[in-house]
Amino acid sequence: MNKITKKNTQHKLNIVSDIQKLTNSYLEKVKKFNSLFLLSSQKESIAKEIKQLESQIEHKLKISSMMKGY
Repeated sequence: MNKITKKNTQHKLNIVSDIQKLTNSYLEKVKKFNSLFLLSSQKESIAKEIKQLESQIEHKLKISSMMKGY
């Protein structure tokens, strides 16, 4: 395997790992958001965090889809 291919493969693996971490964090936040014992201000804060995680996941997925050709 040449250097460029090896580097691209490692980059793809890093992106997949990032997506997995973000997705796990997202699921934790959603579970917390759905908790019955949160104040509305806490839910607002968690909702903002969820939106940020959604944006980060979408960004990583776009990068991943652009790299399919490499």
